[in-house]
Amino acid sequence: MKVLSFINHKGGTAKTTSTLNIGAILAKKGYKTLLIDLDSQANLTEGVGVYNPDATLYDTYKKRVPVPVVSVEHNLDVIPTSLDLAYFETEIINEQYREKVLKKMIGQIIEKYDYVLIDCSPSLNILVINALEITDYVFIPVEAEYYAYRGLERILGILKNVQENSNSKLDLGGIFLTKYNSTRSISAEIKEQIKNQYSTNLMDSMIRISVKATESQIEGKPLIYFSEDSPITKDYIALTEEILNRI
Repeated sequence: MKVLSFINHKGGTAKTTSTLNIGAILAKKGYKTLLIDLDSQANLTEGVGVYNPDATLYDTYKKRVPVPVVSVEHNLDVIPTSLDLAYFETEIINEQYREKVLKKMIGQIIEKYDYVLIDCSPSLNILVINALEITDYVFIPVEAEYYAYRGLERILGILKNVQENSNSKLDLGGIFLTKYNSTRSISAEIKEQIKNQYSTNLMDSMIRISVKATESQIEGKPLIYFSEDSPITKDYIALTEEILNRI
């Protein structure tokens, strides 16, 4: 079992889109896969067709109900969320071991899976720290726009701190570009800048900009089930393969 967390404190980086589509591709490859939505916007939850879930992680914490695990496709499950997750974040801050609340709640459940993918909130809050406590590899999506990669050092600094103090197995899996447009020179410039600064941490696979990503989320279906032959789906298949080779 390996846990992959997708993190970026900037919004609009296709973090959620990447988490759910990589997870769906892993599931279709035959791996038993669990998606965990740790973003109170609940876009991942709705992106796999789960609306108004009966329970969320906040309910597990507050009401001590079983952790909700919803099956959405063959080999693909999700732990959904809702806006209530915002309360979860503010309430666990008072726990004595607040960075380990998530591990205590789902530690046994995740052992049943080959891969667990966590969609972290677009911030660097206590829920993100909780995710890092159980993570093996972190992947950082970066939009191919100016200034989009600024702040990466802060993320890497937090990873290093967690690695040195509480989770020695934590490692950076890679940085990958999203919303890439080969017709715009800026996309190539951003790629070169990140490559120069982060060298081998920049992955070869890039995710092109595509309306199919939005359409698939509206339909509540991952791209591999919504538009298997589209260019962006092929991008995610290539990225998934690269991830498997890296870990």
